[in-house]
Amino acid sequence: TLFYFQLFTNNFILNPENQGVDQLPVGKPIGRGIWLHQSALVIPVIEKDDGPHLLTVYLTGGMVNNYTIPGTNPKDLQVYEEQTILLTFEDESGVRNPYFFSEKSGFSRAFPFLSNIKNIDVAPKVNLLSYTDESGNHVTDLTGSSIVDFPKVKRSIPHPDGTYIALELDGQPIPPIDLGDGKYKDPEVQKREELRRKKKIESLPDWVPREIIPPEIHVYNVDAKKRYRITQFY
Repeated sequence: TLFYFQLFTNNFILNPENQGVDQLPVGKPIGRGIWLHQSALVIPVIEKDDGPHLLTVYLTGGMVNNYTIPGTNPKDLQVYEEQTILLTFEDESGVRNPYFFSEKSGFSRAFPFLSNIKNIDVAPKVNLLSYTDESGNHVTDLTGSSIVDFPKVKRSIPHPDGTYIALELDGQPIPPIDLGDGKYKDPEVQKREELRRKKKIESLPDWVPREIIPPEIHVYNVDAKKRYRITQFY
């Protein structure tokens, strides 16, 4: 088992055979890499800061193949099926669209019914596709038929088995100072504490945000059509 990770401007593999870390002879990573299969790693890179964006296929035997991406800012890399990955990148006008890539066929447009999206995730074995655009997040089948929409969700990731979908969204705003436990037996004490916190927030420097919006995770059960909010993590 090999463990791939990125650090600063380089790519590394933790090698259990020599109990060391091997730096890969590839360009500067500009997005996350994924394992296409056990011996092939796919990484979006650039060789020079002003150079073209490349998709590098690194074989653990040491062979490196580079493919020029017909666009910029690649992301959302994920395995779609054997020897094929799904990713998105922007065209010359800044519109992000989904594409398939394989070493045999190169790049080809994926899901032509989608355009100008923010992200995409698929579970092809169970016919689920999730994408986010300006109107929110949408879950469809692989032909584009709607299953469910989440207007305020920033991204959703269907489980490979298809029963559950993880939803990422913004939680309720919280102040940038300690609120304590928020439990007061005396209404006068509560009113006094709330006034104290308000004055403290107003006295903060201009560069300090007046509220913090934490991320929140929900889980949607596709079969039961129920949504669950996760309030705590351990």
